[in-house]
Amino acid sequence: MFNGMKWLKCDLQMQTPGDPFNWVKTCDAYIGKKYSDEELNQSVDLYLQRCHEVGLQVIGVTDHNFIGKEYLKRLIERNSIVAKELNKEPIVIFPGFEVEISQGLGVHVLCLFETDTPLEVIDDMVTELGLPKRSRVIENSITPLNKDFDSLVSFIQDHKDFPGIVIAAHPLAESGMLHDRFMSDHFQRGMFKDKRLLAMEIPKPVEMLAKGIQKIILSSDNCHEQWKREKSIATIMSSDCYSLVESEKGFIGKRHSWILFSKPSINSLRQAFNDHSSRIKLQKDSPDNEFRFGRIRSLEIENVAFLENQYIKLAPNLNCIIGGRGSGKSSILEYIRLCTNSLTNFDEQLLRIKNTLQEDSTLKLTYQDSNGLTDIFKFSGEEVSIPTRDEIKDSQVILNTLGINIYSQREITQMGQDSPSLMPLINKISGNDLKIELHEETDITEKIISLIQVEVKFERLKREKIQLEQELEELKRQWDKFTSIKEFNDKKKRVTSSKEFISNVKKDKDEIVSRLTEAMGEITTLYERYENISLEKQVIKPEYLSYIKEEFTKVLLEVNKELEKSKENLHKNISESNDNHMEWASLNIEFDKSEKEFEEACRTHV
Repeated sequence: MFNGMKWLKCDLQMQTPGDPFNWVKTCDAYIGKKYSDEELNQSVDLYLQRCHEVGLQVIGVTDHNFIGKEYLKRLIERNSIVAKELNKEPIVIFPGFEVEISQGLGVHVLCLFETDTPLEVIDDMVTELGLPKRSRVIENSITPLNKDFDSLVSFIQDHKDFPGIVIAAHPLAESGMLHDRFMSDHFQRGMFKDKRLLAMEIPKPVEMLAKGIQKIILSSDNCHEQWKREKSIATIMSSDCYSLVESEKGFIGKRHSWILFSKPSINSLRQAFNDHSSRIKLQKDSPDNEFRFGRIRSLEIENVAFLENQYIKLAPNLNCIIGGRGSGKSSILEYIRLCTNSLTNFDEQLLRIKNTLQEDSTLKLTYQDSNGLTDIFKFSGEEVSIPTRDEIKDSQVILNTLGINIYSQREITQMGQDSPSLMPLINKISGNDLKIELHEETDITEKIISLIQVEVKFERLKREKIQLEQELEELKRQWDKFTSIKEFNDKKKRVTSSKEFISNVKKDKDEIVSRLTEAMGEITTLYERYENISLEKQVIKPEYLSYIKEEFTKVLLEVNKELEKSKENLHKNISESNDNHMEWASLNIEFDKSEKEFEEACRTHV
């Protein structure tokens, strides 16, 4: 089974009610020095539930001098039980302890061990360090350890059977290694610059600390030479909790760190500390939330030859498949190609790996796009299906949108060997003979293209129709994710309709005015024509005909006046109901407001 790298929410310095001397007595999980088995279970369940409630996935239990051993034991026992009740993954628990070493006035450090380290072994370690059970608490006070940092880090990190890891606890606060009241400058530098110290706990992200402390932590170029480490120290944030909920002391969920793991272990924790710039983030939300691109989440392989059934989880960034010759590395890549149809020659690719595929072989690839929508691509029986979709017009359209490019080692080698300069060289050697052949080939090709053009166009349009229908379905599917935009979109539609209505009114008004103007022009031309007609000598009864002419031209003038008056009324009425109306300004404001709201909603949700 392969496990991809994943950011996990961690708190590596957590106390428990197993320390009755420091745990807040008013907390619901407090059990005191004497308690029943039922009370212990109830407290442990509350503790685990609270860890799940704040989203913790990895914790380090570091009760002082390991006095909370029995509580830690029950915590581990009930971890899976509580997780199952909450439908969650069990929390990863690193057992350990916090001690006060004899450096300066007493500096606190954390010691963490592998998750499966027997608690009796850790208990014996504390005794071997000089703190037997009867001496770990004296008069309700935690007993300091009579060991310096060098002795402690050698004992813990170089332990032959169960090596752990040492972390400097709250170094900037009281009892911290960088607090001037608790340790002299000489001892501070000695402990801080010790290569064996890989990490220290800080109260907030480095960039929010004082500039002087930043220089020391980052070991930047302007750091004082006496404080400069060869390699910058890793920093984590933790709650140092003494209560389930917010109180004067630390509480569960107060602070946390994001650490990139494949599988949490002391070794992977050590690797994260050594590569802290890329594997530790001190921020509120998971770094995974920052990824906005499509990715393959997993590949499931069943019933193939030469390779056991596999469920391969892939990290959102770089993944490396490592193994010896014949271990199946290339097969895994070919299986991804089959699931996504990401290959140049499907038949050739099947032929290449046919010996690994059987009648009941099944490959399932889970793909998540940039918007978080997930699909499963299943390959079986030489076909790719998408069981997460109900109706598919053209599955190839969906496969093409994935944007996956995969090349085998052989293809990469071939691309490197195929020099683009070879063809021009061959063409040059062939000379005129090749030119004549090329001309003939061009003529024949053009004739063939003209003969089949209609058929090709028809088939292309038919395919494009199917593709456009599928793309429309894809766009609808993406659009449905942004339901919060619908309200603004509906309002924008109403605004657009309103704008179109007003535009149509003005357009129709202009059309009427234009027609009236044309009619007036025609009447004026008619009037002038009749005015220029002389009737005295050309007709009989010229007096009567002149009377008819006079009446007709008179009517033409009156019609023109009425038309001019109608134009003025039309202009006036439209202006009063639109541009000059008291509601016009507020309507324009509403138009602008709606447009800005829609644009802002799109920017926010895309």
